[in-house]
Amino acid sequence: MKKLFSLFVIIFVITMSASSTLQLQQPSGFQFNDGALIWNEVENADEYLIMVNGEDYLRNIPYMDGFIQEGQYIIEVIAKDSQGIYLDSSIATYEINIDYDQEAQIELYSGQYQWSEVMLATHYLVTIDFDFYITADTKIDLDYQEEVVFTVQAVFPDGSKTAVFSTETTD
Repeated sequence: MKKLFSLFVIIFVITMSASSTLQLQQPSGFQFNDGALIWNEVENADEYLIMVNGEDYLRNIPYMDGFIQEGQYIIEVIAKDSQGIYLDSSIATYEINIDYDQEAQIELYSGQYQWSEVMLATHYLVTIDFDFYITADTKIDLDYQEEVVFTVQAVFPDGSKTAVFSTETTD
């Protein structure tokens, strides 16, 4: 009798585990940098359905790039198992707002011009009178002894630029 009961329990457990499919975890850990969105890999997922403002993309890695144009992006990600062993994850939503209409604050500090970082800028165009510089940094040494006109313009991944920020130095 005990053997029959044990056999019944084993068959029941096997039947129940075979009929219940697990759901993949929801994607998480989103990070946006340099026009690309990454997230943590979901265990047992081999594809990600990525919906960006209503357009669908299918990727096999937790990565999506091309977010360089100004605007709002609503991104929804679903982890998928193409073999059908696991159910699709629930939808994870991430929002990106790219605003290139920003201003920088310029200061002269200990012989260096410094300016506030402009979010998403790839580099800066700097002019000191008629000298032209390109830098990814937010400061530049100034060796000029006379009055100069100093300007900074942030450049974004799509090539667009902010307005010119300027200041004048005097002796």
